[in-house]
Amino acid sequence: MDTQHASPSLWQQMIHQSFLSLYELPADKTTNPEQFQGYDFVFEFSSAIIYLIVNDVVMRASRQKVDSAQVREWRKEVVNQLIKRHAQLYLKNDRSMAESNTSTAGKDVYFIGLTSLSVVHQDDKPQASSHTVDYEYGSQFFAEDCVLDLDDEQSVLQVFSHQNFVDIISQLVTPSDLSAFLDFHRSQLTGFESFQDESTLLTQFLQSPDFHQRAIRVQEQLIDNQLIDQIEQRLLKATEPDQAVFAKALMLRFRKILECGTSCLIV
Repeated sequence: MDTQHASPSLWQQMIHQSFLSLYELPADKTTNPEQFQGYDFVFEFSSAIIYLIVNDVVMRASRQKVDSAQVREWRKEVVNQLIKRHAQLYLKNDRSMAESNTSTAGKDVYFIGLTSLSVVHQDDKPQASSHTVDYEYGSQFFAEDCVLDLDDEQSVLQVFSHQNFVDIISQLVTPSDLSAFLDFHRSQLTGFESFQDESTLLTQFLQSPDFHQRAIRVQEQLIDNQLIDQIEQRLLKATEPDQAVFAKALMLRFRKILECGTSCLIV
């Protein structure tokens, strides 16, 4: 078995097909001494900054060796590489920023690690395409296989698979929603809360009363900008107790409205 790195266009494609493309800092701005240096991508919102590092790996292995146990070992290897890299970058930057007395201007800071794992079978022809491995992590993975440093909540690396993160940003279509989810995800990690996988956590977040209260505030801004006439009564109803099923159905409708509105409104 050996490894090779996948094309970097994988990540550029993810960014360009989402709202993140509007907030990606160009290379000349990522060298600002007030920013953390060395991360693959940086996104700056009105109230948050996201530092993103990626690790996309293509494994070559015989068909006989590709099973669930082997995939688990590969995932551990890919994530541990990210954790080590982030730890080195953060330590180097933290010292540098402390010495120069700089800060992040009061914005929330999130460190995100994304992984992509594909397999090419050694017995296939050389030009054969790779097979993407779909997976998620969940709290148990980070408790048993790849232990995160949770001592400093603000420096925690939040790890997602590529496909999982693509799904997340397709459902959270504003910077404020993404920031809120990242804050929720980080609190689950640092609070040692158990969750099956990141998709389950996203569903829990989307159905929470807090999310729908945020959605109401967004619609209020859309009203102020004359993009809609009034707040949907069904959205107000979704904030009531015991309305989880109704809220889930409404979320699908609200997402369409929000996608229309965010082209004119930056949240």
